[in-house]
Amino acid sequence: MNRSDSIGELAAALVLTQKAVKKALKDADNPYFKSKYADLESVTDACREALTANDLAVSQVFAPEDVPGTVSVETVLMHKSGQFISGTLTMTAVKTDPQAVGSAITYARRYSLAAIVGVVTEDDDAEGAMKRAVPSLVSKDKLEDIESKFLASESAGDLENTSKMVTAIKDKLSQQELNHFASLYAATAKRLGVEPKKKGAAKNA
Repeated sequence: MNRSDSIGELAAALVLTQKAVKKALKDADNPYFKSKYADLESVTDACREALTANDLAVSQVFAPEDVPGTVSVETVLMHKSGQFISGTLTMTAVKTDPQAVGSAITYARRYSLAAIVGVVTEDDDAEGAMKRAVPSLVSKDKLEDIESKFLASESAGDLENTSKMVTAIKDKLSQQELNHFASLYAATAKRLGVEPKKKGAAKNA
């Protein structure tokens, strides 16, 4: 993971962005598993407006690797201040023809974009079953404080301390809030190159 010397402004903008990011709709068909998934267009549509509104932009570039059929996609999240964070995902195509390599690049772009912005997938069945909004038992300021600490984490210690904050109030959080913090934990661990613990706020959520 690469980052600018400071990411304070970027972190603040990303907190606001994630409040407005939509869920990516599963509107593409996977013929092999007979299921639907959120394709790259759906993930992009879910976050484009929120990113732009908060002076953020995402750039994705790729380069071939030494191993035939293997490509790397670097995803850079940039703020107008010049601050940035980035991560690289390397994948191997099932074949070495252009179509297979192109599919691997698209797959890597989709997952990398969702991870760096914090886009989650819409579960149509679950959404249909949840007709009522569950009021939060934790103040908005507290939730925003925890979000900010996840996004501003610069070490495994920072991540663990923030995770403990979630654990301390876990019984007061709704399932939606728990899922949100679990996603933040996973994305932050990936950004920092930290192996998620088997126990903790994100895993228990």
